[in-house]
Amino acid sequence: MSEVMEPPVTQPATAPVTPPDANTGTLPVTPAAVSPYYKEWLQSDGTLNPKALDHLPEHLAHMKPTLERQKTMDDVLGVLMNSQQLAGKKALIPLPENAPENVRSERKALMDQINGVPKDANGYGIAKPKDLPDEVWNPKMAEGFSSWAHKHSVAPAAVRELLNLNVATVHEGLKAREEYTTKFYADQQAAISTALKLENVPMDKAQELAKRGAQQLGLDLNNEQDAALMKNAKAFMMAYRHAVATGEDKFVDGNANATGGDPTKLAQDIVQNKSNPENAAYWDAGDPRHKAVVEKVQGMFRDSAARGGRK
Repeated sequence: MSEVMEPPVTQPATAPVTPPDANTGTLPVTPAAVSPYYKEWLQSDGTLNPKALDHLPEHLAHMKPTLERQKTMDDVLGVLMNSQQLAGKKALIPLPENAPENVRSERKALMDQINGVPKDANGYGIAKPKDLPDEVWNPKMAEGFSSWAHKHSVAPAAVRELLNLNVATVHEGLKAREEYTTKFYADQQAAISTALKLENVPMDKAQELAKRGAQQLGLDLNNEQDAALMKNAKAFMMAYRHAVATGEDKFVDGNANATGGDPTKLAQDIVQNKSNPENAAYWDAGDPRHKAVVEKVQGMFRDSAARGGRK
């Protein structure tokens, strides 16, 4: 028979032996190994193991009561989302009226950063739009608005939006004014035409007489305001009827010197000729001669009307 071989006997492995402390003679205590809390906290089915929170590191230990209330990872993420939303809504509460200046400065710096406020008011770049007439743009108001916006940390996008709204409103006002002016003068012209038809007077003849009458009354038709006044039906007809009443049938240049005894020409020269020694007194209510000169001119026109416009 063959000989049966016995398997060799092996010694069991032993852990290394730590020698006793040389001073006290006691063996050191080896702490039990502890897995990180997050390895035991989140389980394979998505639920959370609250016992793992016993091993939270020191800097997170204060979170244990909050985390213990969450049963799943979805709960944790929901709490995180709600916290972020709440912070955005509630973190910037109004400062008390008696807040110190340094606190106000810090708050403004934060608001400037959040809203992207430029470093100074000029940074908003507010300027007159090219399609806006100069007469409706107020540079001082624009400068004041920029300063106000910067003081209160208004976002540039909000400033642009408000400016665009204002410009649009101005354009609407300008359009409405233009439409009103066009309609007004059309109505005035229609009223003049109706009045002249009743008097059976041709328009060109009436316009010539109205110009003469306007000059007799002291209007300067080269002046924009005086010329605009003559587009008014009442003013036009008044000037026209004055010319008819005075019997004026010759155009007198306001820059010419009147000679002879024609009272109408003499009166017109005082009213229109700036080189006439009585012209300044006629137009200056503060001149001591004003009243007398005005009465003189009116008397000349009355005299001319009584004489039928003849010398």
